[in-house]
Amino acid sequence: MSVEQKKAVPSAKPEASSSLNITIAVVAIIAIALGSLLIGENSEVEDVENMVNVPELKDVQNPASRLRWNVSVPLSFPGAKPLPSVPYNRNDPDFIDSLFEKGQPCILKGTPASTMPALKRWTPQYVENLIDEITVHLPSKSEIRMHQEDSMQPFASLPINWTRPWVEKTVSSSLFFTGSKLMYGMMNLKKLPDEMRRDVEIGSLTVGYSPPMEVNLWMGVPTVTTPAHYDLVHNLYTQISGHKRFIIFPPDDAESLYTFSSLHPSSRMTQIDFNDAQAVQKFPKFANVHPFEVILNPGDVLYLPPYTFHHVTAVGTGVSMSISTHTESNIAKLRERLIGRTEAVFFSNQIPTLETSIRVACLDAYMKAVFASDDERRQFIKRMIDAHWSHVNIDRDAPGLYDLIQAAKSQFPSEDEITETSSSSNPIIATLFNKMALAGKDVRDLMKGQASAAVLDIFLMSHLEWVSSIALRDSLLVDAYLRHASL
Repeated sequence: MSVEQKKAVPSAKPEASSSLNITIAVVAIIAIALGSLLIGENSEVEDVENMVNVPELKDVQNPASRLRWNVSVPLSFPGAKPLPSVPYNRNDPDFIDSLFEKGQPCILKGTPASTMPALKRWTPQYVENLIDEITVHLPSKSEIRMHQEDSMQPFASLPINWTRPWVEKTVSSSLFFTGSKLMYGMMNLKKLPDEMRRDVEIGSLTVGYSPPMEVNLWMGVPTVTTPAHYDLVHNLYTQISGHKRFIIFPPDDAESLYTFSSLHPSSRMTQIDFNDAQAVQKFPKFANVHPFEVILNPGDVLYLPPYTFHHVTAVGTGVSMSISTHTESNIAKLRERLIGRTEAVFFSNQIPTLETSIRVACLDAYMKAVFASDDERRQFIKRMIDAHWSHVNIDRDAPGLYDLIQAAKSQFPSEDEITETSSSSNPIIATLFNKMALAGKDVRDLMKGQASAAVLDIFLMSHLEWVSSIALRDSLLVDAYLRHASL
């Protein structure tokens, strides 16, 4: 790699230069250090003292954590079954396409990716020589919960003191690879130095008609955990070094995993703390899950279909490095398509600008058309409330969210007001209701045959929460609206 190429990689180390350059570099380092002292910044050494140590297995008191973090225990979750393995067929050019079509999680054996150069070359020393710094999450405990802040998760902008159990920081790669402090990092393959990109083989994990959306390197020290969540894409996950434990749940278990609302910054992630001894008492359906489990070793390739829940823990003694290859799914394409169509219908008809009772009545017309019958609609929304909304009061990282939702209910129109609006003879309002009904029927028609019933249920719950939020112009009113719509 040339010096010019290395400059294009923010975290790549420059090549050795002349003694003059070395002298300049030393002077610069001293100046930076003095500057840091003058402005009161902590040095990395001081920061390290404030980082959380990786817990020793012998010191762990929680039985669930002790089992999960122990790499010698193959099955740690009650009732878990081993994840099936499938041999990779090098003679079938449509093998990955067929895998995506079946949509069953499995371990692929014998893929070209399982012998890629990275498996031999990517030692800590090799990576340290090519990457100076790594941007990581520093958690206050082993579990790292997602926290997204964008327009699709409007709860994130509410005036409450969100407790994010991690901070983001850039650390030296040498510190990261000591594996002594809780850290977790991700880098897009495009941002890696050329030498590292050449070590990666993902061609055997793709389909010709849909190139990968994203390829990422994931790095985590032992015990770091991502709670159970689902993604919208096909994920082929290759273990490069170290070990990871995956506890996997099918889409049918969605309601038993009590995911956060799609409006929440931890959308797509379970509300359940798997280490909580009282988890089943708080979330009764959690006792009904159907888990699979696997520990990934270097060279293993795991296939995770869209909407498949996975709880992930780095286990063993060394830093875990893995590569995820994401390919867009049909259901993800449907989601984007519906977002555009629904926004066009609601905003072109100025629904969010109308009186609250009219907005509610328009939303009712939309909801009723999505379902084949009123009974089906009521039952579906009751399930959605139970899975996403009935436990907001125990959200440990959102103090005050429940109180805001309860306070917003005073702004929701009464059933009499909604009934009066719905029966209005005003031709403008009647036209709006017809447009909303057509939009709702459009959703029902577009969903047909796009995925399994379980996946479509998850998809529809998320869609209806988002539609309710934009129609009502206030995400805090969605809980009140769903309870109204379930009557």
